[in-house]
Amino acid sequence: MDHGHGRLELSIGYPTSRPTRLAVLSVLGVGLVTAGCCLGSLLGLVVSGGGDEPTLPMLLGTGLALAASAGIGLPIARVARTGAWLSGTQLTVRGLATRTVDLRTAETVTISPGSPATTDADPNSGTDPNSGRKPNSGGAPGTPVLTVSGPDGTVRLPLRNREGTLLPAAEMIALARAFSAASCPGAHEAAHLLHTMDADPSALLL
Repeated sequence: MDHGHGRLELSIGYPTSRPTRLAVLSVLGVGLVTAGCCLGSLLGLVVSGGGDEPTLPMLLGTGLALAASAGIGLPIARVARTGAWLSGTQLTVRGLATRTVDLRTAETVTISPGSPATTDADPNSGTDPNSGRKPNSGGAPGTPVLTVSGPDGTVRLPLRNREGTLLPAAEMIALARAFSAASCPGAHEAAHLLHTMDADPSALLL
């Protein structure tokens, strides 16, 4: 990878199921907004005693429709926006907010096992969706988290996407190589562990 140019998209979030999820959430959102509008209008009619004045039903209908829009808008935004990329020595992670750290000026780098992941894999299968091996008695495999802190803040990159799969080998290796530009504590260890996880996904997870 050219450390000075180019952008490598990292497969976090919902790399394969994003379109389907957005479609389902959009349909659900339309239904909720419509139901909220109807329910608010009915409540307004009940409260106003069924009079000819439409103000209260309109206000309640609009209010519940807006509340439903806000409620479904958050998960839609999370699914649509979640992503990360490596551009030269700059690592960017985007959720509802976007954070970027330059590895050349990083102050600390760590990789932690993280907590058990919540994914869409079959919870009864007991199988690591990446390696095909069963996790230990602690339950679902964990989501390792790469944490990089620098002068501009801290970036946390989950190394397992929301569908339950570790980052592809090419992305793990690209991240490991990018840390050659970082001389801060933990950079060398993180690069080594990323290479190790590429060869053996259970290195940090089990």
